[in-house]
Amino acid sequence: MDRNKSFYKWDRLILFSGGVESTAILSSMANDTDFAVTFTKEKWQNKNDWVNIEAVKRIITKLKIKNHLFYDIPPPANFDLSLHRAHRHQVDVIYPFVLYFLRVNPQISEVYYGNNSGDRNAAYVMPLHDEWFDIFSIGWDLDPASTAKDYKRRINVVHPLGKLTKKEHWMLIPDEVKPDVYSCWARMGPNPSEEPCGTCEKCEKRKKLGLPLG
Repeated sequence: MDRNKSFYKWDRLILFSGGVESTAILSSMANDTDFAVTFTKEKWQNKNDWVNIEAVKRIITKLKIKNHLFYDIPPPANFDLSLHRAHRHQVDVIYPFVLYFLRVNPQISEVYYGNNSGDRNAAYVMPLHDEWFDIFSIGWDLDPASTAKDYKRRINVVHPLGKLTKKEHWMLIPDEVKPDVYSCWARMGPNPSEEPCGTCEKCEKRKKLGLPLG
C-alpha cells in the first residue's frame, strides 16, 4: 500500500475474504466507488490462512470489481494465530490494518463487513467485532477547536446484510461465482486442497444448511 497515495475516488471499504457473506456483499451491493481489500498472512509460520487467493481472484474477475487489492499482514513476533482457537487474535490482527488503510484514505467514511444473522448470535465472536467498531466510531481529532474535517469524521462499520441467514446470503451470489466461494479450512492457505475435506467446522456448517461444500 502506498503511504503517499490517497485514493479520493473511493468512499467505502469492503472487507472481502471470498467467503459466503463477503461475496454476497460484492455480488449485490458493490459499485465503482467501493474499494475491496483482502487481508492475507502468507508469511506466517502457522500456514493456515483465512482466504484462498486464487479463488478470490476468480471472484473479483467474474464480478468485475474494479478496485481491489491483497494486503499481506506481516507476522508479529511471538504470536501464534490458530483460527480454530484464537478468534480474539484474528480480530485484533486484522482491524489495526483496516484503521491504517482508513488513515491513508481519509475520504472513506464507511466499512462493510460480512456476517449473517447466526454470526450475530455467536457470543464468542461478535463482542470482539463490536469492540473494534466502537474504536472506529471515535472521532480522530479530539481537539474540539480543530477545523480539520478529515480527522473529525467517524467511520461507520456496518453489516449491510447482517439480518440475512447464511443460506439467504448464498442465494444472492450469482451461480457462476458460487463454485469459487470457499469455506473449508483445507482449501485455505499457500497449499490449498483441490476439494473440500467434508469434515471441518466450515464443511459441517454448509452440510447442515444444505449448501454445497466449497
